[in-house]
Amino acid sequence: MGKEIISVCYEVNKECNLKCDYCITSDNENNKIDYKMIIKYIVSLNPKRIVISGGEPLLDPDLIKKLAVLRELCPDSYISLSTNGTVKYDYNLINKYVDCIDVSLPSLSSDVYELMRGRNLLSNVKENLEDLKELDIDLRLSFMLTRVNKDEIFDFLAYAESLNVKEVRIGRYFPFRGGNKYSFKYELSQDEIDLVVSKINKEDYPFKIVLPIGNLQLMSDSYLTINHMGQVSTPTYDGKNILLEINEDTNNDVDLNIGNQNDIFEKVLLKNNCKRTNNK
Repeated sequence: MGKEIISVCYEVNKECNLKCDYCITSDNENNKIDYKMIIKYIVSLNPKRIVISGGEPLLDPDLIKKLAVLRELCPDSYISLSTNGTVKYDYNLINKYVDCIDVSLPSLSSDVYELMRGRNLLSNVKENLEDLKELDIDLRLSFMLTRVNKDEIFDFLAYAESLNVKEVRIGRYFPFRGGNKYSFKYELSQDEIDLVVSKINKEDYPFKIVLPIGNLQLMSDSYLTINHMGQVSTPTYDGKNILLEINEDTNNDVDLNIGNQNDIFEKVLLKNNCKRTNNK
């Protein structure tokens, strides 16, 4: 490999129960390959961090099988599961295999939530978060900062504190992949983001806050995305840069020609405490 692979995002399925107009994975198709081939390739990369996403991964009937294999073959990787939080689930089944459950929640307002998500399932998310709060699970909330919800950020942080979360990740809307048509609706200027961040930095919270990443190139260089179709890619403004497509003969000898993940990881991703501290 030409570069060390630090962080991999595995998009395990296409299915989702929401209709977000900015969905970045809408450029994935329904066809899929044997997940064992995909996991074999992920294992060959020896990533320090694996993010499980979708679609909505909790709608994937093979999710637990995939998590079990990943944990067995990547015992030292930090594995987090990213969910929209709307699906009722036995989260203890997941907790055996992951280090963190990351719930993406764009608003505490039903109107804004429906505007961004296409359906109003906010009450489902709140109910599930209460269940997660009572379990021995490392819980993180993610909030995508946009034009339509930026005034909610401090109410959101107060809500996160009430849930005793370990971390809050504040992302930003980037017009890339499937969500590249909605800048007019969601995108904030850097000055607007800097203003929000400056106000956050004046406050003190009992959890770690990961602030918005600086630009799309940092995101592209930080994450290697692998979807259920077997496509290995990095994001671009107009779609994705497909580096290779996994098949039975794929190995990790191909130089993917990505950015230096180790440098980016040191600068940005280590804020996420990506180190496995126990054996669940």
